[in-house]
Amino acid sequence: MKKKNNIIIGMKKLTIILIAFCLIQTLNGQTNIGQSVRVVKPYKPTVSDAYKISILPTINDTIKIKAFFDYLLNPEQHTTGLSLKSIKVSEISKEPESLLTNSYLKIGGGNYFTPMAELYLNNLRSQRSSIGLKLKH
Repeated sequence: MKKKNNIIIGMKKLTIILIAFCLIQTLNGQTNIGQSVRVVKPYKPTVSDAYKISILPTINDTIKIKAFFDYLLNPEQHTTGLSLKSIKVSEISKEPESLLTNSYLKIGGGNYFTPMAELYLNNLRSQRSSIGLKLKH
């Protein structure tokens, strides 16, 4: 146990010495140089043009041959063994009409006795008109 305490005390001393060393180094690094710099004109960086070296060799040939091609095209229709088969037409079945209700009422209460009510009134399915009423409180 005593050996363990000596190691802990030694580690504490080491950390204090390292912190003190770092502080001394930073304080020494902040000294004033005492030199002045005189700027004659502002610096304007420029990039010079780059010249690419051609890697492919070129040959200066004195003999020039003109190539002449004559193609004869004879369009012909080729018969294939593909025959088309007719398929059945798919039928779409009519969906059953859903049941419509012409009214809906929702009543509730909230915090501090605040009431809540919603009322929806609608006419049933009609081809001539569609009317609805919505009340909220």
